[in-house]
Amino acid sequence: MKQKINTWFAMLVILCAPAFAHAMHWNAPNIMAAAHDVDTKAELLHETVHNLTGGSQLGDAAHALADAAEHLHEVVEMGADIDHIREDFQDVSNALDNLRRVYHTVSYDIMFRTRRMLRDLEHSFFTLRMAVYEDGGHFPPPPPPGPVVRQIACSSVNFTQQNCYVGSAGSALDVNLVAQYSNRPCIKNSNFGITGDQTAIWVSGGCRGLFNVTVRQ
Repeated sequence: MKQKINTWFAMLVILCAPAFAHAMHWNAPNIMAAAHDVDTKAELLHETVHNLTGGSQLGDAAHALADAAEHLHEVVEMGADIDHIREDFQDVSNALDNLRRVYHTVSYDIMFRTRRMLRDLEHSFFTLRMAVYEDGGHFPPPPPPGPVVRQIACSSVNFTQQNCYVGSAGSALDVNLVAQYSNRPCIKNSNFGITGDQTAIWVSGGCRGLFNVTVRQ
């Protein structure tokens, strides 16, 4: 009887081994180290952005990313299953995508002071992504490209309307004045705006300036 039980137990171990291996595969040191690295660098970026900008849209995005990275790190340390880890990893990925979108709207000075930290964080994020999916799981599909903000200088010559094109790869969604170069004030939807086909911004009546143009790619 004892021999029969041992035989059944051995068969059960053999049948369940792949499932146990799959469930515990994430527990390799590389995913632990990668989650810790992303958590540390996301918090460093958040603290730096907060010190530079205070309460700002970029600060909020950096805070959300740091929170998501910290939560993922805690989940990994608690020994959650791989599906749970991948769900929380996707939250980190979404937060990083949002930060990238906001990042392109800040001043050059803020970009200059933080770009190395962001680059290091993105490198660690890629390492974490490879660790989370290294057991053969499929990478999640990339999110559709979101709008980006481009700076375009545009000038009305001799008070005539001029169109300044955003490029063949996108459509203008919104435009806002960043710096005015003309004596005559630039007023949105009065002497500057977006063309009807959304391929360009327009200026008229002597308006000259630098504009932030939100473009759908």
